[in-house]
Amino acid sequence: MLFRSDGGRGIVRGTLVTCEGEARDETGAPVPDLPVSLEILRDHRVLTLLREGRRDSALGTTVTDPNGVFRARVLLPPELETGTYSLRAVTPGDARHRAASVE
Repeated sequence: MLFRSDGGRGIVRGTLVTCEGEARDETGAPVPDLPVSLEILRDHRVLTLLREGRRDSALGTTVTDPNGVFRARVLLPPELETGTYSLRAVTPGDARHRAASVE
């Protein structure tokens, strides 16, 4: 998975970040139309965010294209404390593919 800052400041809180990756099955074939959620972690724990009055662990969601590629722009929450964080892409899988995640 690739992360890229949309601004010139690097990857810091309050920055829009583009996350890109691809989903492939056990044979290496692309997996189209697979939902992908992006989560933020600190010390290997998923952070929950308060959005519109409810708690959510996803920074954003997207779906893989016909080539199994996903791309999403997410805002790193400006209220994050200073520190080191990880981003993780998670898919629940579907009827033919098992659930998976990658940091």
